[in-house]
Amino acid sequence: MSTSFIKSCKHLFAIALLFFLICTSCNKQQLEQTEKAAALEKSKPLIESAKAYVVTLTTNNTATIKVNSVQKKPHTPKTITVAPASQFSHINKKIDWNNAEPVHIGNTDYIFVPIQENIKPFNNQQFEFFRYLVFSKTSSGDVALSVIEVLGDKGYSFTDQSDKIAIEACKNKFANEASAIGSVNASVFFYDKDYKQTASYKLTNGSWEAARISFRSDLDIKL
Repeated sequence: MSTSFIKSCKHLFAIALLFFLICTSCNKQQLEQTEKAAALEKSKPLIESAKAYVVTLTTNNTATIKVNSVQKKPHTPKTITVAPASQFSHINKKIDWNNAEPVHIGNTDYIFVPIQENIKPFNNQQFEFFRYLVFSKTSSGDVALSVIEVLGDKGYSFTDQSDKIAIEACKNKFANEASAIGSVNASVFFYDKDYKQTASYKLTNGSWEAARISFRSDLDIKL
C-alpha cells in the first residue's frame, strides 16, 4: 500500500470526522432551540399572568410601604415612604418581555425577565449592575414575584453572563443550595413585590455564601 494512498485515506477520514462533528453540533443546537421553544410555549400562560400582575403593581396606589427610592437611583441610604406603584412604574418600560426565559427549579416553573438597563449605570464606572424580575405561581394559583439585583465588585465585569448568574443565583436561593457560580465576584440581593430586601449573598470567586449586606449607598446613578 503506497504512502500517498495512506495519506489520502487519512485526509478523507479527517474530512469525514469534521463533517460528523459539525452535523452533531448543528443537531445539538437545533434540539436545544426546539426544547427552548417548547418550554417558552408552555410558559406563555405564566408570562401573560406576570404581565397582568405587573399592571396591578403599577396602578395600585392605595398602600404605602417603606422602601429604598429607585426613582433616580437603584437605592439610597435614606428610607422614604412611597406607594408601591412608583417602584414598578419606574421600570415598567424597561421590562424585556421578549427575552423572558422559562426555568424549572425544584418542582416550580419560573419566568426570568431581564430589566434592560445600562450595565454601568453609576457615576463610578468601575461597578456593573443588573436585575431580573422572577415570576412563578403559588400553590393557590396566584402570581409570585421576586426581584434579583446583582452588583459586581469594583472592577469586575459580567461579560454577558447576567442571565446565567441570575438563574444560578435563584437556584441556590430557592433550592437552598450553595453551588459555585463560575468565578463571579459580586453581591446578590433579593426583594419581594414591595421591593423590600428579603435576602443577600456574596459571591467570591464564584463561592456562594449568605451575607448580611445592603446595597452600596455611595453609588449614584448617572443622570
